Amino acid sequence: MHEDRRIRIFEGLGTGPKGIPDNYNLALKIADSELVAILEGDDFWPSYKLEKQVQYHHRLPSTILTYGDYGVTNPNGNLIYTARPARSLKPEIRNNNPVGSMAFQMLLSGGTIYTFPCTVMIKRESLEAIGGFQKINEVPLTDFPTVFKLATIGPFGYVPEKLGFWRRHYGSVTYGYDAQVLQNIFTHCLGVYSHDTLLRSFEINDRLIKRRWAWSIAMKHVTRGRIGLLRRQWDIAEKEFRNALHMTDSFIIMILARIGIIASSLHFNLEGLARIMRGHDLRDFLGG
Repeated sequence: MHEDRRIRIFEGLGTGPKGIPDNYNLALKIADSELVAILEGDDFWPSYKLEKQVQYHHRLPSTILTYGDYGVTNPNGNLIYTARPARSLKPEIRNNNPVGSMAFQMLLSGGTIYTFPCTVMIKRESLEAIGGFQKINEVPLTDFPTVFKLATIGPFGYVPEKLGFWRRHYGSVTYGYDAQVLQNIFTHCLGVYSHDTLLRSFEINDRLIKRRWAWSIAMKHVTRGRIGLLRRQWDIAEKEFRNALHMTDSFIIMILARIGIIASSLHFNLEGLARIMRGHDLRDFLGG
């Protein structure tokens, strides 16, 4: 490694996926910089990322978090597609204006993370103001609850450029967690909403939000079912697809889950169909 006194390495922090929030908070405690950015071990940044976001924060110092688009790559780092989830939002919501609107949108979306971790830069004092990276019992992810909480205290800034690359593979935490984790995040965020005066000023359609989260959780079961098919774990795949059926009355989920159950019985995967529909499929990231 090129010797640079600004780079410090801390070893022996490996506490498994559920220890990620603790490790992040230890790094936050050690950090003495004004701004904090996250780069997990299997992701990477474009060379211009830090400069562009630092400039944004200096130009608009009231901004507590900046983020942008991200590339999704295979395990070898080859770009498969570019994700731009925030571009579907109104400009005001992208920038969390009024404060709290992004948190409400995250709740309304059924768990979409518009501020993907490898693109984010956060003011350290803002992170400290919410108690650091948020930790939920039995949840190996800190990004969604942390951004959700940050959205209650200050404006965001969306940079319409690719600010990070997410490497998708079997060993990543994102693929490792099950649908129960998503349910736990939903329960946590509802609790934050119910106790936050600012968030309660946004009118909530409780039934609609529960339906959208149920749909997201069902889709998690579908994805895990597809992975099971790729791994030729037919019984596991069928169980995931049946779980998806029980989560929601969505017609789309019903069709996908029933096709998955048939595929589990006849021992074939669905990735050819996925490629026709989306232009890419799980084999791009997971092999098979």
